[in-house]
Amino acid sequence: MSSINLERLPLASTGFVNLREANKIYVDKTELIYKLTRYDSAPIFLSRPRRFGKSLLVSTFEALFSRGLEDFHGLAIEKLWKADKEKKSYKVLHLDFSEFYDLNGIELNRRICRYLVHKLSNYVDIKVSDDQGRDYGCEELLRIISEDEKFESKTIVLLIDEYDAPIVHAMNDSKLLSEITGVLGRLFAAIKSCEKIFRFVFITGITRLSNVHLLSPANNQNDISFDPQYASLVGITEKELHYYFEPFIVNASEVLGISPEETYTKLKTTYNGFQFAIEAKETVYNPWSILSFLSKPHLGFKNYWFESNGGTHSLLVNHLKQKYLETQFLEKNKKDNNVSTIELEQKSDINRIPLDILLYQTGYYTLRNIGTPDFAKLEYPNEEVESSIIQLKEVVGNFRISADTSVALNQNLIKYVDEKNLEGIRKLFNSILTDCLRPSTIVFNSETDVRDIIYSHINLIGLLKSKEQENLYGYSDLELKTPKTRLVIEFKRIKKDKLEPKAREKAKAQIKEKAYGEDPYNHTHVRASMIISSEQKKIIKVELV
Repeated sequence: MSSINLERLPLASTGFVNLREANKIYVDKTELIYKLTRYDSAPIFLSRPRRFGKSLLVSTFEALFSRGLEDFHGLAIEKLWKADKEKKSYKVLHLDFSEFYDLNGIELNRRICRYLVHKLSNYVDIKVSDDQGRDYGCEELLRIISEDEKFESKTIVLLIDEYDAPIVHAMNDSKLLSEITGVLGRLFAAIKSCEKIFRFVFITGITRLSNVHLLSPANNQNDISFDPQYASLVGITEKELHYYFEPFIVNASEVLGISPEETYTKLKTTYNGFQFAIEAKETVYNPWSILSFLSKPHLGFKNYWFESNGGTHSLLVNHLKQKYLETQFLEKNKKDNNVSTIELEQKSDINRIPLDILLYQTGYYTLRNIGTPDFAKLEYPNEEVESSIIQLKEVVGNFRISADTSVALNQNLIKYVDEKNLEGIRKLFNSILTDCLRPSTIVFNSETDVRDIIYSHINLIGLLKSKEQENLYGYSDLELKTPKTRLVIEFKRIKKDKLEPKAREKAKAQIKEKAYGEDPYNHTHVRASMIISSEQKKIIKVELV
């Protein structure tokens, strides 16, 4: 299986090599996609984080409406589309606003108008400017198109991807922001007033902004962002992972030298857990991360989402670099909290998005049901995101490990684990903390925060890492596994160094009582206690159990 051809697993932003492959993978979503295409005129809006397949979904709609079933013969959508006697094709306008992110208001308006003329001038007599040479506003051009007698009703499909990209780019320039929101506000208002010409309108973005008319009540839009029936519309479900990807999972397990069951478990804890509606029946995997892992499993369970800039959206980074939010974010160590559903679903001003809502919209938090419709819990969905939040703090606070520490980790950590060189591991861990943290850090008030910073920097091929590893009796703090050795570490934090002996004995007893690290596999078991000193701001003691 190690020679299986993985070249068909693409890493483009749309997620798949072509639409036929996409439909095969997302066949269980066919009913949802088809149901959406039954909406007539009223704009449908979907908000999701980056790297979750919004662009793939838009491309699927484009193919269906522009070419009918040309790309879908023999696939699940064919019977549904034919049964409804859907018109073979429509004039499809596909505007990807991520391509317009660096334009001013005049340029943005001109680009939209040029696109409309390019796509529709064969059907109706339109130009980008009037007889006096004055440029039309994009909203004026839409109205001219809608009023032309040659244009039949319900003949245009409008798809707008990443509507908020130009707004995010302009957020730190008040004049530019006013220009951009003015153009987009007039465009979305015109889409509503010209709805008779639209058969289908679908719009995606990351944020739900009050700065434009998109989400205004007058627009009668259908916002499906929190609708439980569409919660798994993008992303990969557990069923889909097992049903469609099993050969690739088996291949990955052989490449990594672990069992398929271990691979499935690690994939779930690393990349699953996203829930986009409070009443959703299942969680989903990040598709970018899953496909990236399966295409190159020899690299291990990397943080593909953050590395692809999925976790460093400019909206998020720009917000967090505002002084009052930077301090709030860098000192944030609570993993979950509750938010009212009203606040969650409210539109926000681009410059005043609440921190928790911002982290949810950009993929760092996910929803959990707490038994009441008025509130939801926000929590980290998986290990990849927990690692990403630490890396994001490093970006915002300019915390980096040095090249020397990085080289030392790569050259020595696996060797130290196999050699049971616990003192060497302690020094490596302390090097990470010394490089990353400032004198004013409050990280040493929490052993889990210290553990998480260390954990986020352990990304070595040939070394599996895990935290809160569950067994019958409890959860181990940190585990590092090579092909030969399994190292289990129990951390204990002490406020005063004089408490070190007592903490060390407590850690050793906990490891033994809860049977951390005991498994049926052929590994050498190494179990150790590590003592974190709040006084000295480092790990001061490590001992073999």
